[in-house]
Amino acid sequence: MIHPTPGRIVWFHPNGITLPPNFAYSDSEQPLAATIAYVHSDRMVNLFVIDQNGMGYSLTSVTLLQDDDATPGAGSYAEWMPYQKGQAAKSNTIDQNAMDEACRLAFSAKELFLANDSDGGAKRLAGLMIQRAEQLLGGAAGEQPAAGGLPAIKASAKLCSGECSPGPQTDSASPTVTLEQIENLIVSAQYHVIPGTTVTVCCLELRNGFNVIGESACASLDNFNAEKGRTYAREKAIEKIWPLEGYLLKQRIYEATLAGRQDVGLQ
Repeated sequence: MIHPTPGRIVWFHPNGITLPPNFAYSDSEQPLAATIAYVHSDRMVNLFVIDQNGMGYSLTSVTLLQDDDATPGAGSYAEWMPYQKGQAAKSNTIDQNAMDEACRLAFSAKELFLANDSDGGAKRLAGLMIQRAEQLLGGAAGEQPAAGGLPAIKASAKLCSGECSPGPQTDSASPTVTLEQIENLIVSAQYHVIPGTTVTVCCLELRNGFNVIGESACASLDNFNAEKGRTYAREKAIEKIWPLEGYLLKQRIYEATLAGRQDVGLQ
């Protein structure tokens, strides 16, 4: 179902009703353009209708067809345009993809949390994965996820609470990767929104010249928020830095062990 809001365009069909005086309409096979002026419900709206000569008229309490509603045998009605229906169907698919991705992240986070993790890096990565999963479920579509997805995420978040914070750990002498250290590696960030879409791409340049890409997208242009898009894309890029720095730290620990040293950390 597409939820109507004031200002959205629909097709209007007079369908045999008595039209206002001077209302120009001679082709019953062609719908008229109309703007939603007021929403009574998902299936009842007030419209500002444009006749075939471009003149505007107000009509109240017009039926708005949704999904598989049958066309009325008599009486005016409005309907969504084919493009709008196609976008709504695409949004539903994206929402399901977001749900699948969130559940995958939650499962992976749980595995990381339960892993043997002496320096806490896995738990912090698990925390970031849970944050991203909840962002996906919070959704650009603005709808509650199906039962079964959200409880799993919340349970994992509760399980990891207090131990998955990506901030610096001060209660351990063990070498570790912290969010502060990762932020210090970033020298610049560039953002690009792909025209005509909700896709935001973030490119982070690190001190050594390496570039990391993160991306974000929402289900509908109506819900697009440029600032949130940049925030989520940057978080996705940072998520990719954690395993890189984790590997680098592990390599340094390994090399220090071979050399018999204990002073290991990020440079």
